[in-house]
Amino acid sequence: PRPQFPIILFFVAVLYSVANMAYWDGRVRDMCKKDGGITVYEKVVLTQEEFDGYGGKMGGFPIPLDIVSSASRYPYLKRVKEKTVRERNPQVMRREFVTYRQIGKKELGKTIIYSRSGGDFPRGISHPTGFSCADIPGFRLDAEKEIFSIKE
Repeated sequence: PRPQFPIILFFVAVLYSVANMAYWDGRVRDMCKKDGGITVYEKVVLTQEEFDGYGGKMGGFPIPLDIVSSASRYPYLKRVKEKTVRERNPQVMRREFVTYRQIGKKELGKTIIYSRSGGDFPRGISHPTGFSCADIPGFRLDAEKEIFSIKE
């Protein structure tokens, strides 16, 4: 009966890990529904030339982070605010991406994303799994498509 103890301990650890990840995925799902997603404060209409000149392609409009070295060349930027919701494994984060006009620093909109990273067993053997608002079907995170449009 003694050799079964390590096997039982292994299965208990795996079950705990799976249950703990499911718990935190549920919490992340709840936070996404309550606080996550897109908020638009102001819509911006661009000419086709402006859209193309700023790097727009096939309906997408890339907004660089304000920390990149070339940020001063762009009229619209994005800043990221991160907050750790849970430090331990699994780690849970809240990220807020704020899109703003460089002149006057006027906020145009924001996207809030919650995510769980890690919590897997055994740890350190494979790449940790994760779960975020992006994994929820129908959850919209592309604020640029909501904020920017092309003048027709």
